[in-house]
Amino acid sequence: MVEWNTVTWYSKIATLVVLLGVVPTIAFLVGSQYGLTILTIEESQLSNQTLVVPASQREKQLASSTKGILAQVQKSLVGTWQSLIDKKYVVIFSKSGELREEYRDPEIVGDPTVDRGTWKVLGEFQMSDLQLTTDFSDGAFLKKVFVDGHAYNYKVVRIGTSTLELMYLDTGKLNKFTKVK
Repeated sequence: MVEWNTVTWYSKIATLVVLLGVVPTIAFLVGSQYGLTILTIEESQLSNQTLVVPASQREKQLASSTKGILAQVQKSLVGTWQSLIDKKYVVIFSKSGELREEYRDPEIVGDPTVDRGTWKVLGEFQMSDLQLTTDFSDGAFLKKVFVDGHAYNYKVVRIGTSTLELMYLDTGKLNKFTKVK
């Protein structure tokens, strides 16, 4: 005969199985379905709010924001930058677009200038001259052209008020600088 008001060993095991096995499983299934429902609702709300901007207007917006970013990069580059790899190597970018590289070694007497040239910031880069497989279609690029005609191209990886990271596009080598003036 079954006694409903008596606690037995098998009633304790049945209670543990239900509380530790069945209830968490049901809660998990219900919760995951709820999460999927919310995700579906949010996606449908987002797709209903999508604005269609005419292509010409998008291009104007992109061009405007790109010009602003490039102007900011150009303004931030002006100054004296010291290499973190070789503390004696310094690059000086002037507002006028002139460039001077110096090697400031106390043992060398005289003018520390190693090379002179010009610099400019570009919004796109033509990859035809380089043998690279990586796509650098966006961002800011730095082009340095020296008096002897040699040109060096860099991707501006990071620029801040006191830090600069340039990736030399011919080799992929990263150059890190800190602003000293």
